[in-house]
Amino acid sequence: MKFGRQDCNADDPDQTAPTDKYPSPHGTYAMTTDFFNKEFGLTVNETVALIGAHTLGRARKADSGFSNQWVDGEYTFDNAFYRDILDASLDWVQVDLDGNDNDTDHLQWSQNKTGEAVNMMLTADMCLAFDIESDASKKENRSYSELGDSPGKTLVKIYAESNKIWLADFSVAYTKMVEKTPNIQLMAAQPDGENSPCKAPGATTPSSSSTLFPSFLLCIAAIMITKLF
Repeated sequence: MKFGRQDCNADDPDQTAPTDKYPSPHGTYAMTTDFFNKEFGLTVNETVALIGAHTLGRARKADSGFSNQWVDGEYTFDNAFYRDILDASLDWVQVDLDGNDNDTDHLQWSQNKTGEAVNMMLTADMCLAFDIESDASKKENRSYSELGDSPGKTLVKIYAESNKIWLADFSVAYTKMVEKTPNIQLMAAQPDGENSPCKAPGATTPSSSSTLFPSFLLCIAAIMITKLF
């Protein structure tokens, strides 16, 4: 983790205008990966790895209009996010938190449970594995079981099966986002996986435990990425 930023050019309105850019929570795979490519220089695979940070934290309706945690154990930094996206037994359904056909800005995917708080996914999460075809109202007219695969599903499966590979690849993607570091590749892209971790010359392979970063850096990562949505 490197600190310090190059100063903006005060005479360039594109650098100093008080505007915020966020990816759409209703984004398709193409929309979501395109945003992270344009804003942070991430590849599509790095975007799939990065968004797994949603395994931490929760959305609050008062802040974003969306509600609940992404996974059980919102303080554990692991690959539960990917496992849950692929888990058909969780009975994922798209729900409208606004309850108003004229306002569909807060559609989210929720586990179809009753009488208890439910975990959720944004469309921009689900699209990492599934081909979401939202209509003009942001609704997906197919059920979870009817969704086709997106180009990211293979990688989602790899991360769902290996916490070690996801932690290593998240480290690459997160470092690239904050530093825009070139020429670092993902472990999951290697033909023999864990035996050939891709890394910059002289870099070390991240730990397979949940303590990939010091705790304060994990907090920064979660706040930054969750804030984007």
